[in-house]
Amino acid sequence: MNASKRLMAVSLCALLMASLAPVNAESGQPLSVDITAHWMGDGIDENAHAYLLMFGDNGSYVIEVVLDHQRNGTLLANAHGLEWGSENGLRTVLVTFNTSLDWGDELTLTVSVTSHNGDAVEMQVSRHLVVGQWNQPMADHEVLLSSSWSLEQAYTNTTGPQRFALSFTGQGWQERIGDVLHASELGNGTFATLESTVDGQSDLDLVLTQVWKNETVVAGLLTHQVFDAQGFGTLETTLMDGDTEA
Repeated sequence: MNASKRLMAVSLCALLMASLAPVNAESGQPLSVDITAHWMGDGIDENAHAYLLMFGDNGSYVIEVVLDHQRNGTLLANAHGLEWGSENGLRTVLVTFNTSLDWGDELTLTVSVTSHNGDAVEMQVSRHLVVGQWNQPMADHEVLLSSSWSLEQAYTNTTGPQRFALSFTGQGWQERIGDVLHASELGNGTFATLESTVDGQSDLDLVLTQVWKNETVVAGLLTHQVFDAQGFGTLETTLMDGDTEA
């Protein structure tokens, strides 16, 4: 075989090997995956455990998803479902898991792309998250705090309209030591109720000029403090579950 034929054979062999080799994510292909926590509420006090994946184009993808979900050092078994879609001209997939989320959970989601538009590819993206609460950093801290919130409930029954409204704006401080988080704020607000009965209506509107808002959260659960006859306090009844965030 002369030199030109040998060169052609080598070139054809190299071309064949290149066509069979996986495409690397750094080869210029429009491959990218953004992982966004999709912990949207699916009930009164629950959060759906899901993630929205958005790709760099509107192509066809084959992916593998692995979740490492640890709670208090224990690995939780999990399963997931995929719901493919498209948003703003980009391919998306909603990955929903069958595990719940709890305060302090540590999660690592790994997404491996194995095919893009029918071509074999190799790309892997991971994201690590810790479940916490809004405005409550996980690390020990002591910071100034300012908040504004409102609560309103209105409905109508057989006796007429009913309404309850409470609002608060205050400033203070917040301190975390381990799993215990204290917050105290001084502020003002409003309190209003409307009660309708068969005998008439009772309408109450109050302007609150000086209000203390004190909260203690233990391991993600809002509690209240009970005092005994000697004035010593203990943390007891759980009032509500905390919210979660990425």
